[in-house]
Amino acid sequence: MRSFACLLLVAAAAQAAILRNGVELPWYSTVCSRTSPDLDNCLKESIQTLLKTISRDGIRQLGIGSLDPWNVQEMDLNLGREQTFKIGFKFNDVNTYGLSKLEVLEVRSNFNNPSNMTLEFDFFNKKIFTEGKYSAEGIISSMPIIAKGEYNMSLSDVKGVFKMWGHVVTKNGEKHLAVDRATMSPDVGDFQFALTNDKYPELTNLLTALMNANWKYIYAGMSDYAEDTFDQVIRPRLNLAFLKVPLNQIITESDSHLKSPSS
Repeated sequence: MRSFACLLLVAAAAQAAILRNGVELPWYSTVCSRTSPDLDNCLKESIQTLLKTISRDGIRQLGIGSLDPWNVQEMDLNLGREQTFKIGFKFNDVNTYGLSKLEVLEVRSNFNNPSNMTLEFDFFNKKIFTEGKYSAEGIISSMPIIAKGEYNMSLSDVKGVFKMWGHVVTKNGEKHLAVDRATMSPDVGDFQFALTNDKYPELTNLLTALMNANWKYIYAGMSDYAEDTFDQVIRPRLNLAFLKVPLNQIITESDSHLKSPSS
């Protein structure tokens, strides 16, 4: 799921930051103080405001696209490891809807150690819908599966934890946050999957029925893979943003420079 990069200008990417080329970023949310005892609550408000504000247009100056829909051009997924059930999917031009309605529940952060800075937050989303093109190849009960067409997937009552680890680097004399890893661990209340395939409709119907009937087992088996895939997609986008904006323009060192979007 794409520009969760947007989430992670979390530290309130809106201190009217000035990029190196002189471009000033608009106000997006409250800027929080690293030394404030209320830092995590401030970040919670900041992230939530940021999501609502930039979900449609993104942040052009940082190369961040819209959050809703979130587009991913290509993504691979492998299900099953047994000889009787093993399918590899390749998804293209994937659009995900509903991320702008994500609710931030609780934030936990630690920015005290420059070599190991962490941020995580709990989230909830009532419904997420994804659609795109796919191709699949594998085996179900010794029957070869080859499918290609369009798909859609609906996830309901999605909740989980987003985590980010990073460290401070110096770039052209200024300190920036470099992201080492970013993961998301969601639990899903319900799952519905649909495929089209004009060439092999019977096999496609079998695959769809199998996935919908066994989605909890399938979902549990792909959790580790999904975390690695999420990190590979999101981390470069986060670094693209963070390495453009100095750290002191994202989180202040004291309360003296706090501002809000209405300031």
